[in-house]
This record gives sequence, C-alpha cells and structure tokens, in this order.
Amino acid sequence: MWFVTQVMTGREAEVLELCVARAVCPRADVFYFQSEQKKKIKGEMTTVLRPLFPGYLFFEISGDNDVTELKKRLRDVPAMTKLLQAGEDIVAVYPEEENLLRNLGGESHVVNVSTGIMEGDRVTVTQGPLKNNEYRIKKIDRHKRKAILEIDLFHRVIEMPVGLEIVKKIPGSDRDG
Repeated sequence: MWFVTQVMTGREAEVLELCVARAVCPRADVFYFQSEQKKKIKGEMTTVLRPLFPGYLFFEISGDNDVTELKKRLRDVPAMTKLLQAGEDIVAVYPEEENLLRNLGGESHVVNVSTGIMEGDRVTVTQGPLKNNEYRIKKIDRHKRKAILEIDLFHRVIEMPVGLEIVKKIPGSDRDG
C-alpha cells in the first residue's frame, strides 16, 4: 500500500535522500513522481523532469506496524510535515488511484511525454502513458507541450500536468446542421 507525506515544496529529492540515509522505514520504497516535459532552452528543445505532485513523497509499505513505525520516525526528519490523515487515521492511497499512477509512471515513477494527433478538438494519443487515457485530459496547451489531466487523488479531484506533444493537427469537420 502507498502512503503519502507532505514535505516542503521544492525539497522532495533532498527529503527523500534524508529518509533513505536515516533508514526511516527500512522495508519501504520511498519515491516521488516526476513528469517529463519538453521545454525550449536557449533555442534547443530539452526534456526536463518536474515533480508531478510538488510537496509530496510516497512510501510503499505493507504492514500496519510499519505505518506506525514510519509515523514515529518521520518526526526526526527535517522539512517533513505529516502523513496524510483523516482525523487520527493515516490514510492510504486508494487502490484505483495507485493503479492509475503505476500505469502512468511505471517503476521509475516518471510520467514520460506522450505524443498524439488532434483532429478538431479531439486528441488521440498515439504513444506514451496517456494512450487510452484521453478521457482524463481536461485541457491541452500545445505551446507548452503539456496536457492537464483531471484525476481523483488524495481523496479529492486534482489537475495533473503531464507532457503531451501534438505531432499533427488535422482540421475538424464542421458540424452537420
């Protein structure tokens, strides 16, 4: 099961290294999700990685005792705030949310850039993690080469920016009327 903790935004990698170095949860995999995006830097198209959920680290652990131990040990990590909770209970990421993120980010926890074509207002993803997830796309910014997905996560609906390059645009047909 996955559990989520808040950290100071922009310090995800630093806090992750602290957790690993201090063996906060020796039997846990600790990670954060990143989004691969294309950006023009000094006239050259470059691929950059950005935190997908700024200010959040994920822990994959199995037992209830490990969750209690994790909660205790996280108090000793600077820049850590808290595990996500509902009242006094620590809440896990719902299985369907975890499955979606596993499908999008894979073992590396990186959502790679997808490619697709647009026909009118309709996008078809031809390659990448967004393939067959077009229905989740709320908005496309062709200039910035990204799509905004709307997903249920952390017990609320959030917008998630991911890389999407439209390689071909086909004008749409006018509606019959």
